[in-house]
Amino acid sequence: MRNFGYIPSKITASTVRFKAPKTKSLPTKYSLRLLLPQVEDQGEKAYCIPYSIGTWLNWKYNIKHSGGVTNNHIRYEDIYGSKKSVGNGMTYVEAFNYLKTKGVRTDRGIMKITEPAIITSVDLIKVAIIANGPVFASLPVYDVNSSRFWEKTGDAVGWHSITIVGWDDNYSKENFKEDC
Repeated sequence: MRNFGYIPSKITASTVRFKAPKTKSLPTKYSLRLLLPQVEDQGEKAYCIPYSIGTWLNWKYNIKHSGGVTNNHIRYEDIYGSKKSVGNGMTYVEAFNYLKTKGVRTDRGIMKITEPAIITSVDLIKVAIIANGPVFASLPVYDVNSSRFWEKTGDAVGWHSITIVGWDDNYSKENFKEDC
């Protein structure tokens, strides 16, 4: 099975789990898109994890410094080049270890992360987006020639990393727009 840029990380007893702050209720619709630059196409490179993490780094900078939309021109090749995996793709653990210790070069200097955590439910994903910004996830790849590669059309042929930047509980396939 090909990985299309994403190689699953091993979850161990020491893997940090996201602990949600107490919330009374969550909105039915929420989005961070207004604080993010345009989605970038990774092309044929297996850089989906660096691109996903880059979304969070851009959001973090925009929240902290500009309040507007800035693309920090993250050096995705630096993150990807830090991998220890053989072949195409990398694990989140590889990327996070690099970003915690060395950070990545950008137009604004070096950007680092602190402590990533695994999220175990849809409601926790929503809380994490509100509390900490974009969330990283992976989807199976079923059809490499489709822009809707995640729609089941047989057996999965690999995995792809994405970034979740919001939700709409009233979503329906009829009003789905492919603008991401």
